[in-house]
Amino acid sequence: MKEAERWQARIIPVDSEPSAIFQCLAGVKPGGYDAVLSRVFLTASGGPFYAHKGSLDKVAPAQALKHPRWSMGPKITVDSSTLMNKGLEAIEIQNLFGLPISKVQVLIHPQSVVHSGVEFKDGSVLAQLSWPDMKLPIQYALTWPDRAPSLAEPLGGKVHSRETAVHRHSRDGREDPGGLPRRRGPDHLRRGRRGRRVGQAEGRRHSFPYR
Repeated sequence: MKEAERWQARIIPVDSEPSAIFQCLAGVKPGGYDAVLSRVFLTASGGPFYAHKGSLDKVAPAQALKHPRWSMGPKITVDSSTLMNKGLEAIEIQNLFGLPISKVQVLIHPQSVVHSGVEFKDGSVLAQLSWPDMKLPIQYALTWPDRAPSLAEPLGGKVHSRETAVHRHSRDGREDPGGLPRRRGPDHLRRGRRGRRVGQAEGRRHSFPYR
């Protein structure tokens, strides 16, 4: 980041979560993100053990490598199973956008349709949604600041076909039901008893080596 500042260069993120945040912050002057943001929502699929019941003491490596949403290499798949990858991404976002780590909150979102979002100090929330397909963030990094027709499948009318749950977790790993204001209607953010729901969408499995 210091070298980018030295040469007055702009770093364009390629990974889906930083790209989503970058897109939500379009129009905000670089270096001024902390002044306008209350928090950043970093989404996570939850990995292969999100729905696991009971202790993880006896799980096998083969189980950790069965990611429900992405087909990846063994290192990042195991990191996803422990959420280690989200720790690394939180550090990445902290440095990329110049934010205190206290403003980065991890949301568990198994369907991987909401790729991340931001909450501004006026209470407005913006999020970037698309099917879990890396074609879109890679293309946006290559065409920024312009946009071009994408090879990725658009959400279209399918976004309301199945409920999508997004749960916030506190730093100690426990689920935290607090958070976004309650709204009515399926296409608005609304909080459920156990966490957050963000619209409705169906999950799909896509392949990419890094997630």
